[in-house]
Amino acid sequence: MYEYSCKIVRVVDGDTVDVDIDLGFGVWMHKERIRLHGIDTPESRTRDLEEKKYGLIAKKQIKSFMPVGSIQTLVTVKDKTGKFGRILGEIFVKEVEGL
Repeated sequence: MYEYSCKIVRVVDGDTVDVDIDLGFGVWMHKERIRLHGIDTPESRTRDLEEKKYGLIAKKQIKSFMPVGSIQTLVTVKDKTGKFGRILGEIFVKEVEGL
């Protein structure tokens, strides 16, 4: 597992975020899609209205923990990608207001 500093660019849904990853020495990877390892939430982009409802709730919760522009810590799972090409990783939230 490898640890990087990252900037949240976009919350895609409850288990996927786009980030800019600081590799060090001024080298960055931009708009990389991260699949949050061990997290599986309902889809927010689906025709199933019940699933969509819960998917949007999950997305809102992730946005509250990882607002766009915030700097967080990304730990990748052996620098591997999942079946959709997303980097598998865990994001450690530095601080959340109100918690």
